[in-house]
Amino acid sequence: YHANMTALIQLGKWMDLLREQELEEAIRRGLHYGNIEVYYQPIWNGRKNRITSCEALIRLTDEKLGQIPAGTVMQIVAQKGYGREMERYLLERVCTFIKDHPLTEAGIERINTNLSRELLLDVGLRDMIDEVVDAHGIPHEQIGFEFSGASMIRNDAAVLETLDRLKSGGYVLIMDRFGAGYTDIMDLADFPVSVIKFDSTFLKKIISNRRAYTIMSYSVKMSCRLGFSTVVVGVEEEEEKDIMTNLGNCLDYIMP
Repeated sequence: YHANMTALIQLGKWMDLLREQELEEAIRRGLHYGNIEVYYQPIWNGRKNRITSCEALIRLTDEKLGQIPAGTVMQIVAQKGYGREMERYLLERVCTFIKDHPLTEAGIERINTNLSRELLLDVGLRDMIDEVVDAHGIPHEQIGFEFSGASMIRNDAAVLETLDRLKSGGYVLIMDRFGAGYTDIMDLADFPVSVIKFDSTFLKKIISNRRAYTIMSYSVKMSCRLGFSTVVVGVEEEEEKDIMTNLGNCLDYIMP
């Protein structure tokens, strides 16, 4: 019995390793052949009553493995050290999209991408970003960078230096997943951010929980007084949209 169990465990580990290798190869194919697609999730501006920015998201459908969840892709990217290559790939396509479309005329001010902690530790990140963005002639303020997990990076001098360099370079910084246990209220004083992005779990609570609604309301008002733009993720129902409207006109939100 024990021998069989040991064999099954080893087989499971071998299959996991094989799957990981297949996923890595799929990502490498996607980067090499340029078939990782980029989609743009709109962010609705409550003050102007229109879309004013977007978040760039990747989608990979491999010829052998089919559609691979974005979370799985980014997990393998982080594990295998493809972060900078993936970010450059994404930035190239975002800049091309901005250049080829009259976004400013349509009122879209910025497109955001996500930066992992591993990328924020890359001392050459700002130089790579400048190289790509400047080659396309895109104003820096039209590019935003989201990051999450402030609790894990707040004391990391290297990360804070990278964020400061991006901020000083004219890029917009967005603190993602605020209110989801990854941030502290004092992080708003320490991080050089311009936008706060409330996690979707916050929104789901305020519908039926009066305390959560009050906390959200005061958080939004405080953020506005401090000069932050605020975004809420996960607005899907008309009731949720109405709540966002009632919370104030300084609140933007992301729709599906």
